[in-house]
Amino acid sequence: MLDKLPREVIDRVAKYLGQEDKISLTYVSKEVRLGAVPRLYKNLFLNERYYMPSDYDRSLGTRTWSVLKFTYNDMQLFTSTYKFKCLIRTLKENNTTLCPLINAVHCTWHLERQEMMEFIDVVNKYASNLTVFENFIRDDISRKLVPNAAKMQSLTITPRTVLPQKAQEEAIYYDGWLWRLSHYNLDSIRRLTVHINVLNFFTTDDEPLRLEYLCLNLRKDTFAGLDIDPNLRPRYFDIFDRHMLKQLSLVSWYDTEDADINMYDVWQLGDFFYFPNVEDCSLVSLYPNVTFLKDSGLNWRNMKRLKVDYICEHTVAREVLEFMAICHCSQTLEYLELRCLELGEPLLSYSDQEDAGFRLAISCQCDGCQRTLTDIIRKKYLRTADSFKIRDFHDVESRNFVMQMFKLFPILPHSQDFDCSPAIGYVSKPIAEHVTNVNKLLHHEEGSEYYVTEADIIALYHMYVHSLRKPFDYLLSKFPKLRYLALNDVPTAVVKVDQQQTCNIPIFYSEGYKSNQVYELVNDESLFH
Repeated sequence: MLDKLPREVIDRVAKYLGQEDKISLTYVSKEVRLGAVPRLYKNLFLNERYYMPSDYDRSLGTRTWSVLKFTYNDMQLFTSTYKFKCLIRTLKENNTTLCPLINAVHCTWHLERQEMMEFIDVVNKYASNLTVFENFIRDDISRKLVPNAAKMQSLTITPRTVLPQKAQEEAIYYDGWLWRLSHYNLDSIRRLTVHINVLNFFTTDDEPLRLEYLCLNLRKDTFAGLDIDPNLRPRYFDIFDRHMLKQLSLVSWYDTEDADINMYDVWQLGDFFYFPNVEDCSLVSLYPNVTFLKDSGLNWRNMKRLKVDYICEHTVAREVLEFMAICHCSQTLEYLELRCLELGEPLLSYSDQEDAGFRLAISCQCDGCQRTLTDIIRKKYLRTADSFKIRDFHDVESRNFVMQMFKLFPILPHSQDFDCSPAIGYVSKPIAEHVTNVNKLLHHEEGSEYYVTEADIIALYHMYVHSLRKPFDYLLSKFPKLRYLALNDVPTAVVKVDQQQTCNIPIFYSEGYKSNQVYELVNDESLFH
């Protein structure tokens, strides 16, 4: 039946499928394969760490992107280089059929240099429809892309070194980039990632770039830029078309010793409020600024996505959320990612004062949480009154199960956007590795009644998600259009239970999860049944 469908129909269906399902389509028949393969090669996500699919929805992240698929154990045995080499070999052997299908490439930072250069050689030569190549930071990659610059719709102005240097970049660096830019058709650029201060690089003589996406990296070593006449120095709305920009990502490379620098003023970030059509805002590694975040909600009236990932895990103040809840964007936000500790009491906390000790706050009274408290926490982590006391940091590391899950041996992968980008295990490890490490810290032998199991860790994680019930309910009431909410490092999908109720389901380790946000509704008729 499927092989009777036109390829255009198969392509439209494949657009909504995850990578696994698209691959399954290629085995149906030759005709279906020819309709599905273009979607597999259209957008390539090149990763050097393992991909961790969501057990809630395995299509998340791979509807748009095709990712190099290998597990954590594969990575340990063969490394990602093997898979990357296989891809390169396949493209070389099918250069006239597969390479022209490639439209976009997203690469993570630490791919092997030799293979990366070989891959670029192949796509430069044969990928005639490649228009987007991004998320790289190495200068040698940007130079390698120059031969095909004229047809590109994306541009990454890379730094000379990955990490910022103490000294300001010299003129030769900027001259090199002026030469590279001469090969691009700037009128065609729609996506720009930049590691220089554009206010000291472009001038008012240049036509505004018609960008849809801008990622501005704030670095001290490229702040000075070129020696431009102050009378010719532009503002952001002179450089970029005010009405075209929809996605804005601001990434700070300043460190903790720069806490006294107001980078919002230094970099004139308030100018972006003159761009009325921003729908997607991401703030990464900046210091908190209540005024800027409030103005974001006030000025970007139709904002659909907001990600706030402050430096040192600083949190968003409740007053900001209260303010944004009365802004027009509260009715348009669909994706929200942030940390806020003012909306509820933490499940497990500890004091480092003279009477240092752990404090449990079990806000959920469901049967699952009570079993977890009795059978896991009080039996395997905090067994006695003395175990609540903290004598040194080893006590914190060995018994703070929340810190273990999220910081020490993270069980959750990282994703740029959990709904549409593949989740990659940069620092996270599988549950089995987590269990091994935790039991070593607790000195629990396998087979003993105190040994922490994988099921225990998932139960603790579900308990932690339950502890966020009040914050979840609060945010869902303030932002009723939310489809995805990542709160305090827990990514969730917002699910409609019935006409009146919604709840949050964890995107990872969702199997067996029972929400504590859902209540049995009683009506007149149900009282008599």
